[in-house]
Amino acid sequence: MRSLQILGLLAIASFASDMWSDLDAGASSGLTPVASSQAAYSVVVYSSSLAEPISSSMSSSSSVVASSILLSSSSPLPLLASSSTIEQASSVTSSSVLIQSSSSMAPMVSSSSTARSRSELLGPVRVSRVRGIDEMKGKYKSPRKALFLSLLVPGVGQAWVGGSVSNYARAGFYAVTEATLLGLWYHYSVDLYGKQVKSYEGFARTRYSIGKHESQLLTIYQQIADDTKLKEFDGLYLSDRKIYCGAIYKNPDQNNCTDVTKADNHRNFFPADETLDKSLATVGIWDENTLYRMIGSEDYVLGWTDVTDVATIASLDLKDADSEHHLLGVSEDQAAYLAMRDRANRLGNYQAYFLGGVILNHIVSAVDASVAAYFHNKGLYEEQVAWYERVRFDSNVQWFGALNTQVNARLDF
Repeated sequence: MRSLQILGLLAIASFASDMWSDLDAGASSGLTPVASSQAAYSVVVYSSSLAEPISSSMSSSSSVVASSILLSSSSPLPLLASSSTIEQASSVTSSSVLIQSSSSMAPMVSSSSTARSRSELLGPVRVSRVRGIDEMKGKYKSPRKALFLSLLVPGVGQAWVGGSVSNYARAGFYAVTEATLLGLWYHYSVDLYGKQVKSYEGFARTRYSIGKHESQLLTIYQQIADDTKLKEFDGLYLSDRKIYCGAIYKNPDQNNCTDVTKADNHRNFFPADETLDKSLATVGIWDENTLYRMIGSEDYVLGWTDVTDVATIASLDLKDADSEHHLLGVSEDQAAYLAMRDRANRLGNYQAYFLGGVILNHIVSAVDASVAAYFHNKGLYEEQVAWYERVRFDSNVQWFGALNTQVNARLDF
């Protein structure tokens, strides 16, 4: 029994001697701790094959293998590892000696050790890339420029901002609206209106005669013997004769046109059987548009070829300054002519609606383009998150007593 105790003591002494030799070997390999009064080191030996601390029952001939020595410290300086190999034993597959410092001292430095890079120790680190201001300039869209572009041509501002299907769709909408309004304006207020004007002008040229009007007017005028009635007649039926004569000659007094009784030279230029078409070809008219407007008046009905019921002094009932205005004659051609002019005027008035719509389209498109640029720029500084990425789940499990589970879902805004 005593001999067994002696053998046990000898085995423990042999194991302690081997451990001390291993530590001396590690110290002599170049690992020198920095001196510090607060330093405290601990040595723990683990076997990677057994995952247990090496026991003292190992043979004294066994040696500890340290495949690597890792020095760790709370200092932010990089960790250094020794390149030296301590020893390899046949009884242990691989072991490590971990030396830790409990103080904030600097890591151990070995003259024979080689520094390992940060990527080797920590692996690759993903760093977020931040766009610079110069890069952002290419994507920033000026709201003023967008407004100006769409103010000139509707839809161009939205197309310039781009970035979304909605912007391109609205750009197409404003462009199509602009083209439609301009097309309608041209069709009604230019094409159809021009055709209608040519139609009523051609109608008047073949059915109206300046000479006939002057001849019929002179016949009625010569029936008035009273100067008071002459003044009353002039006020009721010749109030715009100066405009009429000015449309023919430019100078209303040329050929005494304004004075019915002295306008023989004027009547000689326009025979009673000559239509307006022939008069325009031989004499010429200074302001045709004004003349076409004047012959539509009831005071110039006497020049239409189909005029009937020509008035007399008796039918006009000229009494005093309060006399009523009566028709000088009746003409179906004049009624048809006026209907044609009314239709032409309606077609011409359509341009106010179409051009007003064009202007409104420019304004709305410009404002919309400015707003589109604003939201586009706002999106450059905000993260676009899909709705499903804002869904959050919370779970709760209770193990005590009965097994209860709970899952909550919420949508963050």
